Amino acid sequence: MSLDIELIKNRLNAASGVIAINSPNAVEDELITKLVAEVAEPLDYQTYYWNLTKSLRQVTLTRDRKSGAMTGIKKNPVEGFVTDNPVTGLFQHIRDCKEQALFLIANVHEFLPGGLQPNLFVLQDLIDLCREIKRSDKRIILIGDRLRLSHHFDGVIFEMDNPLPTETEREQNLEFRLADIKAQSRGKVQIDLSQPGKQNLIRAMGGITKEEADDLLLEASMTHKTINDNTAEFIKLRRTAKMKKRGIETLDLPTVRAEGLDNLDRWLERKGKMFSPKAQEYGLDLPGGCLIVGVQGTGKSLAVKNMAVTWQMPVFNMNIGRMMDKHVGGSEENLDTFLKEVESQTCIVCIEELDKQFAAIAKNTTGGDGGTSQRLLGTFLQWLNDKRERRVPVFVVATANRIDHLPSELLRVGRWDGTFYVGLPERTARTKILKAHIQRRKISLPDEQIAQIATATEGFNGAELEQLVVSCAEEAFIAERPGQVSLDEFIQAALVAPVQSRNPDEQEKNRRLEEWARQSAIPASSEVDQSVEPELDYACDRKTRF
Repeated sequence: MSLDIELIKNRLNAASGVIAINSPNAVEDELITKLVAEVAEPLDYQTYYWNLTKSLRQVTLTRDRKSGAMTGIKKNPVEGFVTDNPVTGLFQHIRDCKEQALFLIANVHEFLPGGLQPNLFVLQDLIDLCREIKRSDKRIILIGDRLRLSHHFDGVIFEMDNPLPTETEREQNLEFRLADIKAQSRGKVQIDLSQPGKQNLIRAMGGITKEEADDLLLEASMTHKTINDNTAEFIKLRRTAKMKKRGIETLDLPTVRAEGLDNLDRWLERKGKMFSPKAQEYGLDLPGGCLIVGVQGTGKSLAVKNMAVTWQMPVFNMNIGRMMDKHVGGSEENLDTFLKEVESQTCIVCIEELDKQFAAIAKNTTGGDGGTSQRLLGTFLQWLNDKRERRVPVFVVATANRIDHLPSELLRVGRWDGTFYVGLPERTARTKILKAHIQRRKISLPDEQIAQIATATEGFNGAELEQLVVSCAEEAFIAERPGQVSLDEFIQAALVAPVQSRNPDEQEKNRRLEEWARQSAIPASSEVDQSVEPELDYACDRKTRF
């Protein structure tokens, strides 16, 4: 969804004196140009723009002399505008202005409660100005990144968002920019994009502004002298760094695959196809998300990373703990900002260890945070519901180890597209996991011996299998025979290795988790342990769904 220009015009016509636009591209001329061309000019307002360093300037559109087409904007200093205080002096100038004018004011919210330099005089002066200009021909639009006003302006200033470009808008901009690069470079930059490569490039430009995307595309063309299917990876690296500065972290790519989760893999493969333009053309629902519950160290997070590689989508890490803020309302604002950032693109949002992030709520306590966790949960659940209705292309995947630590609101029917249980890996899965880690450490071992190690490591989770290989590889390296580990050495190491499932407390937790999973979850693996065949009839029946 792009900036709602008609809503702005209607609000100004309806005597809404001041509008505040929260915009990630508030410092770019693109937004100012749009407001001048599509709001101020049609409504016959003279436009002025103010920021703290450049002071007040008059803004006019520039046009091509021959065609009359708009080419941009020009900002000229306002003669005679001199003041001791740059902010309150601006407000007084607006009061004294005799013409029908629209004032675009950048980042003044930093002088208001919650800003970098809050000032009570600025706060009261702006409140008074907002009420005064409703009866005049003057209007104000406040613009800024992460612009959130305090309760003092409730009913006084109308707040709205200018979202980041949608996938459709990014596609249109990419077509225009590719044609421009081809023409301006006079053939020095080659355009060699396949249709899948173009789709990946469109997705790679999600989460950043149009100007940032243009800059990265131009940088790629100048660096490599070509725009091809590899350009998406270049853009992703730069985009990840930009988003990290805004507090949005991505998960690293996996080094190995999550083995033994074939039911989950098939389900995710099917869901991934629902993001395609053809699926959307037929009105199919966008995937919403899934919950993966299971024993620690069994590859739940790794499965999410593998999903990102298969779907060619970025994975953003949602950490509630890092969103906590000591200021009242700050935590909710951080969560709201995160959700708005990610929903501007087709992506995956990962919530690792969901049970720990909302554990206090499951125990009916406030956790010492004054109810902030409950409010965050409510905001998150509301967003989950809203994104389905708004068809936001964000897939949410959460992992958890303890189902009894999850709030009941997160487990109700319909909350997730699918709920999966990941148990300890069976022998076939252990063989694949061991083989992947053994090959990564360049250890030469026949397949039949790897299968024997898998038999000897019953009860090991994926993380413990990796640690077994790592410790044996390190011993061999110290003994000056890197990559040379015998079968006996692996077996002996497995006998003395600390294994979580041998702990009586962990065994009881796993038993309760398995009982819940038989009734409430789909097994992530179709492999079953024949030694407990009577208890696995349910799992055998459920796997036929895939």
